[in-house]
Amino acid sequence: MSYSPLTPLEDRVAVVTGGARGIGFESVKALKENGAKVVIVDINAEAGEKAAKDLDVDFAQTDLTKSEEVAKLAADIRSKHGRIDIAFNNAGIAVHAPSEQCSDEDWHRVININLHAVFYCCREFGKVMLDQGKGSIINTASMSGIISNTPQPQSAYNVSKAGVINYADKIARR
Repeated sequence: MSYSPLTPLEDRVAVVTGGARGIGFESVKALKENGAKVVIVDINAEAGEKAAKDLDVDFAQTDLTKSEEVAKLAADIRSKHGRIDIAFNNAGIAVHAPSEQCSDEDWHRVININLHAVFYCCREFGKVMLDQGKGSIINTASMSGIISNTPQPQSAYNVSKAGVINYADKIARR
């Protein structure tokens, strides 16, 4: 699939979390085709390295649920590229289990990647953007953060995406 340039992105640096597959991978392709320098961020080294090689972009293996790794990631990208212009916080997971069967481990895993990681990325990439005086942050949410899709039993996912929606609304209004 080819994308027509809507906004030239030459000299812009874009970071896409969860960029090795799915929506993230397609977004990396679109950003690159429009001239951006792109960094794929993924926890899966094999998938991330393959995607980066296929698209001729950078890759950084990072556990986004660890705030210190996200801080290091932002510093490393800034050091290498001098800036971060676009941060697409797209990494996410879902666990399909009724609430009464959702383990603590699964609940925490979903909340950690879908909500905590978004906060860490907004905070660390946002610091870079504030220093440079501009930048754009895009967070992947879901209609599941507003409604309960039936029959999907995914309470942790729904709560995490509601949190992303509420958080983005709050930071956009400051």
